[in-house]
Amino acid sequence: IDPTPCTLHLLNTKVLLTHLCSDYRQGFGGFGFIEISMPTQMKAILSGLTNSGMSAEQTIFWDLHISIDERHGESWFHEMRELISCEDDYRTVLNAGLQLLEARCALYDDVYSSIEQMRQKAHKNRKATV
Repeated sequence: IDPTPCTLHLLNTKVLLTHLCSDYRQGFGGFGFIEISMPTQMKAILSGLTNSGMSAEQTIFWDLHISIDERHGESWFHEMRELISCEDDYRTVLNAGLQLLEARCALYDDVYSSIEQMRQKAHKNRKATV
């Protein structure tokens, strides 16, 4: 598997925020924002997979992961409310959360772009054979 640049950017952002920085609030904020937002993202992915013809047996990971992330998101939200006690806490958590969400969005844009390129190539190949 050859990771895309945006895949590496997402991984590097996660590692930076959770392992390499000296402020635990950054990792907490980054993962907290991801956990809170993942159920909605996973529901969209599951819908796409289902509309593409995948069976419930094939999409069980997504079904399970959605419910797990809903619980994770609730837990992280409550933990962040305990963690944030001043404006500096708020800004640190918010900035880290936004960094990780932006990296995730870049990954989705990258995946979509790759799929669109494959579709265009397949369309050109079909036209060439007709």
